[in-house]
Amino acid sequence: MNKFLRIEFPNGKVYLIPTEVIAEHRTSYYSDLDGFERGSSEWDQEFEHSMKYEIEDWAMNNMDWIDVKYFAIEDPVKKDQDYSKEWCNCKHSIISN
Repeated sequence: MNKFLRIEFPNGKVYLIPTEVIAEHRTSYYSDLDGFERGSSEWDQEFEHSMKYEIEDWAMNNMDWIDVKYFAIEDPVKKDQDYSKEWCNCKHSIISN
């Protein structure tokens, strides 16, 4: 089952961000900080922790729109808007498809 962070911007547009993208970003940060390698048991444990507990917090407080916009699945309305300013203040929730 795929999970997504559902983002709703003030203009009503809705985007789905795969949670794996956010967990990967967080795990990579801690990998660099703590010195463990991709594919190690530490990497796998950190990734699983990120997927279970850290998605919304990490995305809203440690990522920018530019970090997720290429992975975002959007309503097919208006595509080229810059959401850099609205990113941290948009509505968000975890969903499964």
